[in-house]
Amino acid sequence: MKTEIQQRNFIRKQKLTFDDLKLNVIWKSYGNREELEIPFENILPNKFDIKKNHIFLFIISSVFYLISGFVYYWRLTGDNVEDFAEVFWFSIATIFLLIALLTREKYWQINISNNTFIKIYKTSRNEYDVNEFITNLFEQRNIYLLSNYGDLNLNADYENQLNKLVWLRKMKVLDDNSYQAKRAELDKMFSTQKNKIGF
Repeated sequence: MKTEIQQRNFIRKQKLTFDDLKLNVIWKSYGNREELEIPFENILPNKFDIKKNHIFLFIISSVFYLISGFVYYWRLTGDNVEDFAEVFWFSIATIFLLIALLTREKYWQINISNNTFIKIYKTSRNEYDVNEFITNLFEQRNIYLLSNYGDLNLNADYENQLNKLVWLRKMKVLDDNSYQAKRAELDKMFSTQKNKIGF
């Protein structure tokens, strides 16, 4: 089972690993390092396919390419234009275009319960590894949550256990059928107990 993935984009390196209890994320960029431990309880169930382009950089690049074209045209028509002016504007346009291309992002966004999220980059070289890692992460999360919050116990409070089952369905650990089965099992357990003690 794939439990670790290392990634790199234009300015940042990250390493993601998970164990039986939590997800660990380490970010490195510009010489800085951050580490985050995210308990499985805080990982929300959905992933979102995100594509980000810096449109304003493409627009600036296009404007500079236009300026370069106009300057070249003016040179051809005999206007007084500085030497290599069109090359200068063309170079500036190309720099902005390269920055725009290098800073594009395609990633899976996984939301965390404190209104933040983590990015898991989708790159063509390791797209299969990325998908396998995310699948394994959610499988391990679901196993952990179900084993810690889904076991029914006659000695525990009924309402508390029911709330845990509702939460597990909200977290997509239980589907509707599994939730209904667990709910029926819980109700039967407590109704049988009430009959035994004469209520």
